[in-house]
Amino acid sequence: MINYLGRSGHYRSLAAEKHMVEFYEATLQSHWKGISYEHVYFQGKFGATHTLVVNNNSSLPIIVLLHGICNTSLMWADIVRKLSPLFKIYCIDIIFEPGLSKCIKPITMISECCAWLNELLNQISGHNPVSLVGFSYGGYIAAEYTNRFPSKISKLTLINPAATFSRTSFSHDTLLVSSLITGSSVVVKKYFGFLCSSRKGKRIRN
Repeated sequence: MINYLGRSGHYRSLAAEKHMVEFYEATLQSHWKGISYEHVYFQGKFGATHTLVVNNNSSLPIIVLLHGICNTSLMWADIVRKLSPLFKIYCIDIIFEPGLSKCIKPITMISECCAWLNELLNQISGHNPVSLVGFSYGGYIAAEYTNRFPSKISKLTLINPAATFSRTSFSHDTLLVSSLITGSSVVVKKYFGFLCSSRKGKRIRN
């Protein structure tokens, strides 16, 4: 097993991080069996973004996959099997979510999230447009990014995108991630109270 400990910056303890790394590797061995992939880290001002890359040395078109909230790139196994004959695939561990990425600079605004993704895509594609796929929370990020950097995206696919057509506050979404990691039930209740309220269509912070 590759030693990732110390790379991921959002765990409460080294033991918790070790447990996540072991789970990640075990899931790769079970659910990603038969898929040829590489672990690649991209360094940037927000930290080190871990990526599972398929067909890394090929000249196939690039497609980038963004997972949902409180998830990792592990979720894409079945999709990767179908796409691997057609694309060079980058499965991103979103830098402030659970996974093997390490966030060293807090991201609290969607503009910062888009800046992180823009820096990452520039390293991946050399400023050439890519196909971008986002699921749930990843769809929210993908939609916001494409709205801000349309020339960077050749095709956009949104799968059940969260907070995209009826917007919620990015700060509330960040609170939810924090509460799920720390176990704060009070914050979780406040967040879902917000979602169920009548405050629809509120713009996120720029």
